[in-house]
Amino acid sequence: MFRDLARLGGELVALHLLESAMLDKPRAEFVGAQREVLKVVWTIDKGGTVWIDGKGTVKNSQRGTSGFSPVPEDVWNFHIGGYRVCHKWLSDRRGRTLSAADIAHYQKIVVALSETTRLMKEIDEVIEQHGGWPGAFQTGVKAAPSKVIPFRPRTVEPKPEERYVTCVPLVPLKAAAGAFSDPQHIEDDGFEWVAVESRHRLRKGMFVARVVGKSMEPAIPDGAWCLFRAPVEGTRQGKTVLVQLRDAADPETGQRYTVKRYESEKAAKGDSWRHEHITLKPLNPDFEPIVLTGNGEEDLQVIAELVQVLNGES
Repeated sequence: MFRDLARLGGELVALHLLESAMLDKPRAEFVGAQREVLKVVWTIDKGGTVWIDGKGTVKNSQRGTSGFSPVPEDVWNFHIGGYRVCHKWLSDRRGRTLSAADIAHYQKIVVALSETTRLMKEIDEVIEQHGGWPGAFQTGVKAAPSKVIPFRPRTVEPKPEERYVTCVPLVPLKAAAGAFSDPQHIEDDGFEWVAVESRHRLRKGMFVARVVGKSMEPAIPDGAWCLFRAPVEGTRQGKTVLVQLRDAADPETGQRYTVKRYESEKAAKGDSWRHEHITLKPLNPDFEPIVLTGNGEEDLQVIAELVQVLNGES
């Protein structure tokens, strides 16, 4: 555990000092011709966009003409020292015209925060694998087996304006693999709706499903109800995702869909890149990973990412 945490911690330090090689590959493009910072807002379109000339209020933001995209919601909402980093850096430059160096620096910030959220999840998973808090740091203490707190999401009959505000659809994983394969055209009228209390803001594309199996214990206990979000925004690397396999099956369940941690290795091919292999990794060491080689992305479809394991507590 110490070696894993030291490695992840080293990656975090390199990111926050802006020394990581990952920062040399921007994920957010500057769009538009206007470079003066007027009003900084974020909207969900185009995978999330930070506008430097937006309109509206914090609760009712409206798009502008120029900004950075895509900037996923979790990156936009990342706080350090009480400040939303993506907002504060630009707001401190209100009235200024962004230079090429400013734009490049902000692009590095987006990468650093995106990778930080991934590493935070990996750190939590490493600690969970070794007994959770505080057991992972206590010698001679055997981790207690994970178990599901008796709980089922409360079914509701929402008004149209309450959907994806206080509740989301309750969808079997097998159905979710089909229904949410195109999050822009979700047919959600055929599902039950359940009330969800979460620290995450609900939005269209989210749903609750029950995950059966022991391969993701202790992070996801067998039979746990989980909140998912489709589509997966930003990098998939290190995220726990719902995947539909095209020509393979999860050996644990025999199904073509599975929930695992996504890891991939890429290789350059001319001016682009391709997947060397994709690994769908369980957290439980008693289970083997699913490794896809060759075609990579053609062998699977990533449907959604895990947001939260629900337990009936807010």
